Amino acid sequence: MVSNVISERLNITGGSFQTDKYMDFSPLIIFDKVGPKQCIKYCMLYNGCSAVNFNRNDLYCELLNLINVNSQLLDITGIYFTEITEWTQDPHACWPNPCTGQTKCEAAYFNQYICVTYVIAFFTSDSIFKDTPCSSHPCNNGGTCRNQFESFLCSCPAGYHGAVCEYTPCTGQNCNYGSCVVSGSSFYCSCWSGYNGNSCQYTPCTGQNCNYGSCVVSGSSFYCSCWSGYNGNSCQYSYTYINEGQIIMSPNYPSNYYDNAVISWSYRTDVGRRIVIVAMVIDLEENFDWLKVYHRPDKITLLASWTGTLYSQIVYSHDNYVYIEFTSDGSTTFMGFQIVVSLNRCYQ
Repeated sequence: MVSNVISERLNITGGSFQTDKYMDFSPLIIFDKVGPKQCIKYCMLYNGCSAVNFNRNDLYCELLNLINVNSQLLDITGIYFTEITEWTQDPHACWPNPCTGQTKCEAAYFNQYICVTYVIAFFTSDSIFKDTPCSSHPCNNGGTCRNQFESFLCSCPAGYHGAVCEYTPCTGQNCNYGSCVVSGSSFYCSCWSGYNGNSCQYTPCTGQNCNYGSCVVSGSSFYCSCWSGYNGNSCQYSYTYINEGQIIMSPNYPSNYYDNAVISWSYRTDVGRRIVIVAMVIDLEENFDWLKVYHRPDKITLLASWTGTLYSQIVYSHDNYVYIEFTSDGSTTFMGFQIVVSLNRCYQ
């Protein structure tokens, strides 16, 4: 059988290549093992081709469909670029190219032509079809692949980067007690229940005052683990049987105590004995932070009320019980206090 397609002539003239210039643009189609004029010829035959990149070392030809060319020219040694409008050849059935759409013009006998649909591909010199570098879809996360001879270039969406767009806006972000969530070109941290902050850096214990104890995270909440001898939801209560003298101090003494403290101590001794409280040093924010002594935890009977700066203050219990309470507000803090609680030997 004889084909009705005739050989393509290479009588191409008039143009020139720009030396060591590469147009960074996704090609329509790539050919392997062709000469520069054959590269131009292919561009003339494939509808939509307006320029070519030609690799002189490897004899690769890229057919390009460009709109604005000059803004994307790169300096790359061994690559040549030209626009097809600079070239011409003798008129024949396929020149000027009569085909439309994504088709190739093939000249036939009797000055006829055939328009053949083509696909974006890579062709060897013997016209055997090969996959292009982009055929395997190497770009991740919605990146756009652009063929570049035997390689490819990924154009990543906003916020993504990497050779194959493998890095997301969450890459390298630390969400501490939460998970990073991609949101468009940015991200946000989705915190676990009970945690908060832009980076989920705050735990349920953040800002909690456990006074004489330690804050422990429990799921999305917390609890205070009190030191020996202390109790209460915030480890604010202390109940002690007293037989000998004891010293109690404000939190952090002699450094400043905490804001918003509410701490109490309950003491008892044997029936028939009384307790004496000696405040050695009192250094509190006057009229805002207080150290008070009561007869019982019900706080009905007030025995002493101290604020400001005082020394050597003494008060006696009415019987074998005494209740001491320290409160501070949320503003200024001072050194605090040191008091001695002991038995009053004068009462039996």
